[in-house]
Amino acid sequence: MHPPLDLPLLRKFSIRFFPKEWEEHDPLVMFNNVPPLHEVLIGEVLPSLVSLPWQQITKFTGACYTVSECLQALRLMSNHVEWAFSAYELDDEADGLKVFSHSNMQHLTLLDIPLNFGNRDYSAHILRFLTLPALRLLEIQGVVDLEPLLLREFLLRPSPPVIKTPRAPI
Repeated sequence: MHPPLDLPLLRKFSIRFFPKEWEEHDPLVMFNNVPPLHEVLIGEVLPSLVSLPWQQITKFTGACYTVSECLQALRLMSNHVEWAFSAYELDDEADGLKVFSHSNMQHLTLLDIPLNFGNRDYSAHILRFLTLPALRLLEIQGVVDLEPLLLREFLLRPSPPVIKTPRAPI
């Protein structure tokens, strides 16, 4: 294993795909010194498997997670204000999850990213588990099977009014 890099000017980081056997190892440490890092895009890699300064991340995009993995990622980043993700599976673990409140998130984007292995999109189901008191913008992009009751229950939870909820055409 190589020593972590010092990248004091790194502002944005993107990584996709690790082989499944990586999950048996400790988190990957790639950087030591990344003070301006604030934006991360991770696909098909659990955020818990990448050692980053999660508390300073303010914008996160994640793709190809289960609903419970999305919530796990959200808990790592208590200071972020913008979050976009795609969930492909409503896993068994999701049934036992409690509603999670994130006090800083202002912008949430639910994505439907077409997957090669034919799984349904479950991104909107994360709304069952979230309360977002600072939310100002909710974007729903390409999520075709959004249940109106699910959205209504989310919006009725103790949260401020959402300023804008654009929805991509179906």
